Amino acid sequence: MYFKLNNFLILLVLVNLGFSYAKLPSVIERCSRKDPNPRDCIRASVEKLRTNLATGNWGDDFKVPKLEPLLLDGIYMDRGKDFKANFTDISVNGPGKWILEDIKVADLEKLTFDFILTLPKLEFTSKYSLNVRLAIVDIKGKGNTKGYFKNSRARVRVRGYVEPKDGKNYVRFRRIQVRINIPEAKFYLENLFNGDEVLGQLGNRVINENSQIFLADLVPGLENSLSEKFTDIINNVLRDATVEDMFPPEL
Repeated sequence: MYFKLNNFLILLVLVNLGFSYAKLPSVIERCSRKDPNPRDCIRASVEKLRTNLATGNWGDDFKVPKLEPLLLDGIYMDRGKDFKANFTDISVNGPGKWILEDIKVADLEKLTFDFILTLPKLEFTSKYSLNVRLAIVDIKGKGNTKGYFKNSRARVRVRGYVEPKDGKNYVRFRRIQVRINIPEAKFYLENLFNGDEVLGQLGNRVINENSQIFLADLVPGLENSLSEKFTDIINNVLRDATVEDMFPPEL
């Protein structure tokens, strides 16, 4: 009887432990509130989540959107009769290969963090329709686009808050802000000038020489999509987590 009761108590403890940790995906490493340097712990924990963020795989109990590929809403540029360009069905590969350059724990109690990420290479494809005048060249076409952004840097601002409910303090996050700087971009538009090879090469060269004009509209769309995706991911992953689950007093 003692042996059976003992086994039952051990099983009960294991079940309770499993229940408490099920609030957080097992891949997330928790950081103690009493850690004298929480920045290092949080950084190590975040860096280990790169694959999970890319694939959306956080375990059977979590249905979370993936970061790869990143799908953007259509970008529509209309600057008068001399500049009309539309990019649709935009798909971006590479956001999941981010490198954490720096992290600032602004306020652990208020769940306030700032990250700086490097995005080594973002490769994109899309459909396009274009009728623009650049450098006295009229460029027209409709078809497929591909290209890349290299060595981009993103500033990610995370602002959370605590939601008291049923005697517990649940973790919640406001919309995550993302700002991106893209120093190098390359575009290749197929079928410019109805497929004329010589004029197509000229058109692509002129477009790439003036790439910042296109980035002025493409970057906000990329920032908005990353903001929505990061916010959706973090609030899904931590939907049942409390402050005590994430940052226990002791580990």
